[in-house]
Amino acid sequence: MRPIERLTAAAHSLKSGDYANANIEVKSNDEVGQLARTFNVMIDVLRQRERERDPGRAVSLGYDRKEEP
Repeated sequence: MRPIERLTAAAHSLKSGDYANANIEVKSNDEVGQLARTFNVMIDVLRQRERERDPGRAVSLGYDRKEEP
């Protein structure tokens, strides 16, 4: 899959609330790679906010309960 297609698929996963499949593997340091890294950071921030709002949803956000503090 091409980089923009991966980013688009990840955005659709995020839109559906599927945080676990929204992260993107970054393979380059060009502008698309920078965009993908920024997208991953955004997802991490959203996960953290969701976790703070509703700690019981951690598993559905792509976290394993054993890793929670």
